Amino acid sequence: MTLKKFNMFEFIGVYLGDGSVIFDPSKRIYKFELNGNAEDEQDYFLKIATFLKQRFNLNSKIYVKYEKFGKTLRLELNNKKFVSFLIKNFKLGFKNKTFDGCIPSNFLEWNNSKHIIRGLFETDGCLYFTRTKPTNLANYPRIEIKTSSRKLANQLIYLLRKKNFRVNQRTSKGDKTIGIYLSGNEMLKKWINEIGFSKSKTATKHQIYKRLGYYLPRSSLSERLKILRGGTNLAFVRRYLT
Repeated sequence: MTLKKFNMFEFIGVYLGDGSVIFDPSKRIYKFELNGNAEDEQDYFLKIATFLKQRFNLNSKIYVKYEKFGKTLRLELNNKKFVSFLIKNFKLGFKNKTFDGCIPSNFLEWNNSKHIIRGLFETDGCLYFTRTKPTNLANYPRIEIKTSSRKLANQLIYLLRKKNFRVNQRTSKGDKTIGIYLSGNEMLKKWINEIGFSKSKTATKHQIYKRLGYYLPRSSLSERLKILRGGTNLAFVRRYLT
């Protein structure tokens, strides 16, 4: 399983997905914060924390936050100089990132934006597989990124189509999001070759699909790793196929 090396442009994508920047001199709050899944994103958060330490010599805090409707994995970094750096050099710190967030115009060139897209996907996207007849196996791959920002959606469509990805979009009236998605094995292979994955949660989904020819819906990261390491049998796999 080959995971992409984390870099500053992927960090921008992570911010556009599930990150936030708070710069409030009146309250002396200068913070970068990232929220994720407490069950299967620990490796990705550690990867980000390692990057921040190696690149900026900054120590971030990772912890599980227990809330009314469940638990959230959180990475938090309090540092005025770093937050100021993000705002000044990367134009991060949108007043309403949910609806106005976008890729900074000076980073739209593909060598930069492909990493931003990967970071956005790993936080606000998903690799999933739909069932097809006659086998009824989950063997048709789709890659999707959801956003509430029309400008960001348009940027993604433009950038991906420029690189000959077959892009589709759909709008959800329920949560007011725009889904940008790619379908089929050809597009999955192209994504892996040109953009790639950065966290085990996603990469193991692809590896299971590649090994079996289909995916196992509702399988956890630990279960997928066990299968890939050869520590399970066919009976274990079959329980996901019903």
